[in-house]
Amino acid sequence: MERPGYLGAGFIPLSPDRRSVLLVTDARSGKRGFPKGHREAEDTSDLLTAVRECREEVGWEPPDYTVYEEPFRLTKGSSSYIFRYILANEGTRVPVGRPGEIADASWVPIASLLSESEENGNKYLRAWIADLKNKEINRKSALLYLLLTKPFTEPVRPTHVVARA
Repeated sequence: MERPGYLGAGFIPLSPDRRSVLLVTDARSGKRGFPKGHREAEDTSDLLTAVRECREEVGWEPPDYTVYEEPFRLTKGSSSYIFRYILANEGTRVPVGRPGEIADASWVPIASLLSESEENGNKYLRAWIADLKNKEINRKSALLYLLLTKPFTEPVRPTHVVARA
C-alpha cells in the first residue's frame, strides 16, 4: 500500500571509520545526496528498495556493508523517503558512478557537512544536515549519535534509540 507523501527509500552510508558519509551526484541535476530511489513493483519492502537502489547507484551488495535496521523518515515539503544507516565494510571500494544516473560518488566528512553550507545538496541531504545542526533529539540524530559512538560489535536495535520523531 502506497503511503501519502511516500516516494521511496535509501541508505545513508557511513565510512568504516564512521567519520564520513557517501554522497552521490545526480548526473541530471548535479545535486549531491544519498543513494535512494522510488519503490518498484518487485520491491516488497522499504529495505529491499534501499538495497536495490544502493546496488544500482553505487554497485554495492549487502556483503559490502552492514545495515542498521531502524528506519527513519527524511521529509521535505509533502514528500518523504524512508532511510536507514549502513556502515561500509573495510575494503569496500568507492564507486565511480553510473552513466546517465550517477555522475560521481565520494566520501564527505560529516564534520564538513555540518560546518559548511551544502548548496549543492538535494532536499533530503539538506534536511538531514538541518536536523543534525538543530541539535534537537529526534530519531535520526539519536541513532546517528549511537552509531558514531557505540562499538559495532552488535547491531543497534530499536530499543537503543532514545527518542522517536
